[in-house]
Amino acid sequence: MKKAILTAVLLVAVCLAVAGCAKSTPLYTLTGTVNDIGNHIDFTVIENSYASGIFWAITDSQTVYVFDDGEAAERTDITAGVEITVEYSGQIMMSYPGQIYAKKVIIHK
Repeated sequence: MKKAILTAVLLVAVCLAVAGCAKSTPLYTLTGTVNDIGNHIDFTVIENSYASGIFWAITDSQTVYVFDDGEAAERTDITAGVEITVEYSGQIMMSYPGQIYAKKVIIHK
């Protein structure tokens, strides 16, 4: 009985240790109005406490596109003048304009 309890406790401890090692990257957001779309999404940040001005959202095949109601979207649904929210890792490339890698783009209807 004691061996079974000890084994269970050790198993729980190992599971918690492995779960604690998982890398969790918080996402940051920038909301703005789209200026242009090319190889990247050029947008102007509306209001934010830590960023303002023009940014380029770099996208690739891993970028997720959705409408603000949760409905799936595509990159072609983004047009100049549309408001978007871009989720990214928090890293901003120090260039002008600032560049971010877009993990998710939310298109506001």
